[in-house]
Amino acid sequence: MAIKLQRISELMEQSVRQITDKQGAWADLLKNAAHLYKYPFEEQILIYAQRPDATACASIELWNKHMRRWVNRGAKGIALLDNSAGRTTLRYVFDVSDTHSLEHVPFRLWNMKKAHQD
Repeated sequence: MAIKLQRISELMEQSVRQITDKQGAWADLLKNAAHLYKYPFEEQILIYAQRPDATACASIELWNKHMRRWVNRGAKGIALLDNSAGRTTLRYVFDVSDTHSLEHVPFRLWNMKKAHQD
C-alpha cells in the first residue's frame, strides 16, 4: 500500500508540473474540473491525471446507495489522496462510465438551461 501511496503522490507532483507548463493542458484541466466542481483542486488534478475523460465521479457507496447504479466488475478506481484520518491514505472513486443501472435507466448529467439562469 505504501508503494501505491507514493506513486499517487508522485503522480500528483508530476501532473501539477505538466499542467502548469502547458497552456493547453491547463485549459483541459479546467474543462474537466467544471464537471467535478465538488472535489478539491488537488483531487481534480488526480482525477484528470488518471482519467481525463471523467465526467461524474463518486465512491462506490454513493453510486450504490444513492444513485442506484453499480460499479462494473473489473472497473479500475481513480485513486485520491485522503488526509481526513490524520494520516495520508488512498480512497477510490469511479466515473459514471464505470457504472450501470439494473433498471437500464440512463444517467443524465445536470446542465445549465436558459430557464435556470435567473
